[in-house]
Amino acid sequence: MARRIRAREVLRLRSVNGLSQNAIARTAHVSKHSVQDVLEAARERGVSWEDVEGMSEEAVSAGII
Repeated sequence: MARRIRAREVLRLRSVNGLSQNAIARTAHVSKHSVQDVLEAARERGVSWEDVEGMSEEAVSAGII
């Protein structure tokens, strides 16, 4: 079964913790490619951590990925 990428967590780790894509991948236990995909999708849609901070992971993932 494929692991669901936690888009909200990726955005938080990038914005709040300032982690690199490699560090996010290690911390979130996902591939670097998945992190890149989430960050690229968020950037294309103009979505930042501040936009999703109060949302559930399910709502964020549904809107980004």
